[in-house]
Amino acid sequence: MLLLRKALLTIKEEGLRSFIVKTIAHIIEATICSNSADWYHLDINDYIQHQKHTTNDDINITVTFNDSQATMDWLYELKSEINWLWNKKEINTAKKYSHYYILIKLNGQKAGCIKVGGSRVYITDFDREIVLPENTAFIYDTFIHADFRGHRLATRLVNETLTFLAIQGYSYVWCHIPRWNHASIKTYKKCGFLPVTYIRYFRFMFWSFYSKHPEKVFQNLIK
Repeated sequence: MLLLRKALLTIKEEGLRSFIVKTIAHIIEATICSNSADWYHLDINDYIQHQKHTTNDDINITVTFNDSQATMDWLYELKSEINWLWNKKEINTAKKYSHYYILIKLNGQKAGCIKVGGSRVYITDFDREIVLPENTAFIYDTFIHADFRGHRLATRLVNETLTFLAIQGYSYVWCHIPRWNHASIKTYKKCGFLPVTYIRYFRFMFWSFYSKHPEKVFQNLIK
């Protein structure tokens, strides 16, 4: 009944044509999904040995590593503004496997975060969890709020995260970045990440197809 009321309200406010177009769009979105990204890899031990201390030493920048819930709460507050930041399945996996939602502040204000975890991570592009090799972390989101861009916060945040992961005992880090995201590609390459492979994903209804399975990519690199 609730769906029927919503449908009737949409027809009343926007017209039958708009309702039909939106319905078709929702059906297509539910049955077909396609995306692609380059997958990047970094050896943390290599990074620690060769890192250059060129990060912004602005005393007004602080990074918090061990209060993931506070970062999650902030992202929840932002979801009406930026809906892709908050994904219930992603959050559930993060809590189950004790992921780190690392927060960066500028002048005491929340400015951005990194989502990183080990063991298993939920990949929004695939709508499923992937299993990571031992001592391997995966950065699955990097976010700097538009109000705080232009201060090199992303580079600072990635570098601080890598140093933190090294202390936690991780040896390798992965991330995946779509080719249109030039800012993230530039940041991660600057921090030492190297592209390893390109994965295209396609889903039709209940069937998923990968140009390469991420778990096999991990295994091949270890070999």
